Amino acid sequence: ADMFIEVVPPQTPMFVSDVDGTLTTYETEEFVALLTGAIPEVNTDAPKAFQILAKKGYHPMYLTARPEYLVYRTREFLAQKGFPPGIVHTTLTLTGATGASAETYKTDELVAIAARGLAPSYGMGNTASDGAAYDNIDIQPKSARIFFQFDDANGGRRIESYTELLAEFEALPDLCK
Repeated sequence: ADMFIEVVPPQTPMFVSDVDGTLTTYETEEFVALLTGAIPEVNTDAPKAFQILAKKGYHPMYLTARPEYLVYRTREFLAQKGFPPGIVHTTLTLTGATGASAETYKTDELVAIAARGLAPSYGMGNTASDGAAYDNIDIQPKSARIFFQFDDANGGRRIESYTELLAEFEALPDLCK
């Protein structure tokens, strides 16, 4: 069994990101790629933006409503496309989750990590379920809820490209000691 364990103290700075449509170029790309064995394409500068956050001291968590059997492909996508290593959480269902089920799943996962003293400083997504989950756990400020080509009804901010975030993330203070 493959396992990735990261032991961090409470209050460790972290960020959380959805995968499909947030990091891949469209929401259902993995399922199309799965049929051909290809790895999905990545949104321009997403890996670079995440690498900057990781170098600044933020720990990544990839929270996807993909089904559990896609965890290896998800890790392969992240590694091949240059994302920083981090925790990958998938649903335990065979079909994954969408809509209200995805919101519930993501909220429950984020509540569970909050119970261990961790809270995301940033949340990235591209759907209403991401926006609702980030609102349910109250990621603040709302501008730290970043949505790729999506208008969040809960007050998060929309970006058209991850390139928009590079200078902002570079300007963050280093959190590493």
